[in-house]
Amino acid sequence: MRPILNSGTANNTDCQNRYGTEYVNFAFITKSGTPEGPSALIGSTGFFGFTPNDNDTLFFNGGDVLLVAFADTPHGLRIRIVDLTTGERGSMVASAANGFTQLMFQPNAKTCSIKRVDFHPAYATSSEHTRNTWTAHSYNIAFSDEIGHYEYCNKVDTSKGNSNTDAFGDVFSADCVVDGVHDLNTNNNLVGDDDTGCVDTTNNTAGYVPNIGCTGTDTDFDGVPYQLVWPGTNRNPRIDRAFHPTPITLASPLFRGDEDDQPRNFSRVAFEANLPRIEAADFGGNCNRTTGAGCTNPPPNVNFYPIYSIQADERSCVWSLGGPFIPRTDNSFGGNSVTEYGALFTSIFPSPKGPQGIIENYRRILPFNPCRARSEGEDED
Repeated sequence: MRPILNSGTANNTDCQNRYGTEYVNFAFITKSGTPEGPSALIGSTGFFGFTPNDNDTLFFNGGDVLLVAFADTPHGLRIRIVDLTTGERGSMVASAANGFTQLMFQPNAKTCSIKRVDFHPAYATSSEHTRNTWTAHSYNIAFSDEIGHYEYCNKVDTSKGNSNTDAFGDVFSADCVVDGVHDLNTNNNLVGDDDTGCVDTTNNTAGYVPNIGCTGTDTDFDGVPYQLVWPGTNRNPRIDRAFHPTPITLASPLFRGDEDDQPRNFSRVAFEANLPRIEAADFGGNCNRTTGAGCTNPPPNVNFYPIYSIQADERSCVWSLGGPFIPRTDNSFGGNSVTEYGALFTSIFPSPKGPQGIIENYRRILPFNPCRARSEGEDED
């Protein structure tokens, strides 16, 4: 199989049309642990069609504190979430029985073949050497927030063939025809690089806030996620709280050791941002991912690029995503994306000519863990 996989050959056209290159399996976390539908495989219509069950789907409220646990089982990876605020809990196992499905790699086939399988972790630990060889990022055990997929729009094209409508009458997957915010790098006089995959909820009957927004990849970095809308971007805490949400906050992950099965902290952490991938020529950018020429951090046109900071006291330490002025911040690791995410980093990928080095990320590895979670299985320093 290796020569075929390293040849750059794509799967058959039917698989590409139905599920794309990076196909997705998706399932709600449910209180019963039973999936909402028969299959977890996402088709060309994306997540639309997945309807949560008010009686079984695990819902959260803003500000809830969650305990998330991952564990391998004989029939797939199990994700268990306990809402420590409400006391509710739910789970899901990525198993064949729960509809998790793999596409068969058959480049010459006329139709797409699929097979239900149990999904298991690829590695038992995390280091620089435990990564997938097809992903832009080089990490394994990590928290990641993907930004750059939202831009305002004033009008979408609702003509037949250009848009779809869900059960509530909302238009989705349409193109923007009147910019909400003028794009700095446009493909023509009107539609920008990210003005695709738009959702219009202005005529809905389901109680959504009326809005029109587009979710295409923002390759000119001028959309909403690159503005001063993040928590901790204003020095005045009162102004920051009045205009910004509270940050996403999380403790460092723990793992169970082989010797005594006690939860332990990872010894090191790293920061990583895949800006070079988004600035590459195939996205319309100027980043040379062989030499690093034309790669920028922060990217062009941004007013802000989010970073991680830690808030610590005698009892606990947590990570937050946003700006450098989140209250009680103990360390913002330089206070900007240039310092925090470090230097350009080359990853090794397979290719028809053998191993190939490609710059996909900025990466900075710390030689220690500056925000250790409390653990009963190890002594406090």
